[in-house]
Amino acid sequence: MDTALRARMPDGLDGASAGGIVGRWYVPFMFVKANGERRLKDQFGRCTFYKMTLEQSWEQIYSRERDREGTHGPGPCSEPPEEVTVTAMVRRFTVQPQVDGGVMWFRPPAAGTTAVGGVGLDMVLWERMRWEVGKGGWVAAAAGNGGCDELERIERVERRDGAGGLGQWRKFACYLLVERFVLRRTDGSVALASEFRFTNKIRAKWISSSKVPGIS
Repeated sequence: MDTALRARMPDGLDGASAGGIVGRWYVPFMFVKANGERRLKDQFGRCTFYKMTLEQSWEQIYSRERDREGTHGPGPCSEPPEEVTVTAMVRRFTVQPQVDGGVMWFRPPAAGTTAVGGVGLDMVLWERMRWEVGKGGWVAAAAGNGGCDELERIERVERRDGAGGLGQWRKFACYLLVERFVLRRTDGSVALASEFRFTNKIRAKWISSSKVPGIS
């Protein structure tokens, strides 16, 4: 884990400048149950170890454009011209795993608990992943399936600092930090990807009429 790189967080907020890898691990095959297989002998020979990476990026959760009259779309009419009220519903965790036989199973949304297929992670590995994102500041829900699948409502006011020298803004967007674990097989194919959204790490981006972006 590159702690210093992780703490800096990605510089760019748009998709073209998405973040990079901040952590790498090798995972022995006995900690992963692939394609619904539960016996170690069924997996041995298929993939003896996996590569796991932790990646960072920003995800847009809100955007707004200013019209020609100077107003800026939906929101409280009393908003000052250099303030935007952000409201968004965010799921802290992208998938809803299920515990079965001491294994955390990741299956397609339409699949039931008895469905064949999917990828299972040993609870030791799953708890290590949760510990890693917790160390980075991720906050789990108080309840739910493992405390990680609840929606959270974000409501905050973003103010544009130093507006006097930047001109009138024309676009605004708000982003939150996403950390993504990617589990790859030895051939490079992706076996599993799971994202943790940090609702406490949010940045705003203002684009002025002079086309000089401002990031807060």
